[in-house]
Amino acid sequence: MKKVLAIITVVALALALCVSSFAALDCVYVNVNTLQFKDSAVDAGYVGDSTINIDPGDKIYILGWAVKNGTNLDYVYWTVDGEAKSTDGTDSYLPRPDVAGVLQVSADYAQRSSIGANTAMMELLGADELANGKYSCTIVAKYQNEETEILKAFTLQVGPAAEKTYKLVPGTTTTPYFWLTNDGDYAAVEFTTLVDFNEISVPNTWATREDQNREATVVLSLYAFKYNAEYSMTLAPVATTTYTTVMDGYPACVLSLGDFVSAGTYIFEIKTVGEKMIGDTATGGYFVLDKPAADADEDYFKYSGTSAKQFAFAIIGKNTDGDVVTVNPEDTDVPTAPVYKNASFDSIYVDGALNFGQADGAASDKLDGVNRTVGNGDGSISEIRLRGWIGFEQEIELFGYKIGNAEPVFDASFTEATEPAVKAAGGDNALRFNVTVPVAGIEGEQKVVMVVKLKTGDVVEIDDTLVATGPATAPNTSFTFVGTPAQNPPTADASMVIFVIAAAAIALVVLKKKVF
Repeated sequence: MKKVLAIITVVALALALCVSSFAALDCVYVNVNTLQFKDSAVDAGYVGDSTINIDPGDKIYILGWAVKNGTNLDYVYWTVDGEAKSTDGTDSYLPRPDVAGVLQVSADYAQRSSIGANTAMMELLGADELANGKYSCTIVAKYQNEETEILKAFTLQVGPAAEKTYKLVPGTTTTPYFWLTNDGDYAAVEFTTLVDFNEISVPNTWATREDQNREATVVLSLYAFKYNAEYSMTLAPVATTTYTTVMDGYPACVLSLGDFVSAGTYIFEIKTVGEKMIGDTATGGYFVLDKPAADADEDYFKYSGTSAKQFAFAIIGKNTDGDVVTVNPEDTDVPTAPVYKNASFDSIYVDGALNFGQADGAASDKLDGVNRTVGNGDGSISEIRLRGWIGFEQEIELFGYKIGNAEPVFDASFTEATEPAVKAAGGDNALRFNVTVPVAGIEGEQKVVMVVKLKTGDVVEIDDTLVATGPATAPNTSFTFVGTPAQNPPTADASMVIFVIAAAAIALVVLKKKVF
């Protein structure tokens, strides 16, 4: 490697590293085994890519270094779906005193530190033998003291993907455009896609440098659109990740979604986290986004945020023969309250006994018959089960229960298969519930009530405050559970007595110490 170029490269990489990092990949190439240049700078190839696509028979080559105080590099290997694979290490582990000098590591521990050489880069053996498919891979440096360090983790796609993908990118420039400088500043874009997708990213970013002792930290979030953008971003995100960088564009600013999410309307938000600017003086990190090369049509992409400016972003999704995006739907008002339609509270089981020994059905009436009080105060009851169905104008996400002032407890297992007759009576969103409430160990008297979490984020208690807006009267699942007697804390007088006794004991110890 050219000495000047090597030193410049190492200095740049060193600035990007924290104290615990000792290794880096400079380049990852496919079917190229010598160092490449682009505009007089090293072309890193696929170093920053989370997915590398190759054709069957393609070879993969790497170039980099690994230096660590107290030990030397032993060898480099790679893994494919957890299985270790070899590398071609012939004449690849050479001294790199230039790296050791920059990182202030003793040259004694840089005698075997090069990963590949300009004329003979290191090959990931076996890559050319992989069958078509998707593989989870890592490249690992192993030191002579048995410690290891992952140089890169990536997905390797051999041959065509099972699902062809497309990239939707409002074209970008290389000019910084959208500055996020204060804690809580954000930029957001609303879009509607006609295809499923599994990744959204920002093609290029500009950020604080480490030599300024500041990091740029942002939270990337994807929200499902509900009613309007402002309300949508108050709900739980579909996916979120925190991204921190100390260099322009490093690492890649990507929100991976794992499995494909369904086509629909979504909001992609980028929000800064950190200290604020004071006038023109930076006291925290800043983050700058690129703008689209041409204004994006706001019928398709609606931007909002601290400043409603457009910014470049990319979506990776399934291929389609038709359009991939469509005009965003018109914003609608958030409902002021959940709209109840109909319900049937059929059964209450107390440790398996149905409706206090009476016939199934009309469980709310059965509770009225026992003055809505369950339990005899001796702790003998372990669980109560509530069964029936309910429907709202909004979709139901989960069923659960609430005990006293505690937070509601939700569980997907509380939802049962729902037959057409229930949906005919309660609407398309009606679902059957079978909610088990553990009551063993409850002290004193506590209100117990079934709760419903709607996909709007609303949580509704199914008690006598639920107003019926549909054809039937709202049921009431609430009751008072009488548990074991509450353990009262010591009274003020008793507490004072304990305090006085403790104080006297301490005084006696002090007195004894003075005597002796």
